Amino acid sequence: MVATPGLWVSRSEQMTCRGEWRRNDAATGEIGTAYVVGGAQGTSRLTYHETATDPSGTRMAASNIIEVQAVSPTTWRRPVFKAGPTNGIGESLITPDANGDLIVQTKVGATSNPRAYFDVEPGKTYELETEIAFGDATRIVGRLSDATGTNNALNVAVFDISKAAGQTQLSRRDVFTPTTGRVAMHYIFIMGATPLAGRILSATRVKEVV
Repeated sequence: MVATPGLWVSRSEQMTCRGEWRRNDAATGEIGTAYVVGGAQGTSRLTYHETATDPSGTRMAASNIIEVQAVSPTTWRRPVFKAGPTNGIGESLITPDANGDLIVQTKVGATSNPRAYFDVEPGKTYELETEIAFGDATRIVGRLSDATGTNNALNVAVFDISKAAGQTQLSRRDVFTPTTGRVAMHYIFIMGATPLAGRILSATRVKEVV
């Protein structure tokens, strides 16, 4: 937060000003016009106090009270992954490897559709960070749905990325506000001519945006 200094009038050129911040009427030790609100402070009533001193004495003025609400800390978490259909050819495999990456494997030329599920609160905003290794996939599509499979409540095209020459990995950051209590990101892998598996990397994560 930044305070605007007051305008003081004095007959002396020897006037000095000093500003300090108070939290719940107690000194914070922070002086100057800038104050950084810490995330662990909780709900606070902040004021900026400015003191002017000249040979005639000392005067003080205070800002209006600024109320700062506590913010509940949010942490990244990993979504729950499930296999999806591969256009009638069978289930795509999403078995984890030793690094925690999920191996996405299907038949050559087929489309696999593993899904990342989240429990969410409708109306709140969430951020999803996706890290994918292409493997032999030539294209990866992301669609957000209501997680029921019918896609009635939510069916949003999020991204459609074709693999560029020499590209090995896809990094995405997507923000969305769901209208249902559970959603899924469908990662649609469109596979190439060889059965080299793609991977949803363990760095893929989601959190609420406060």
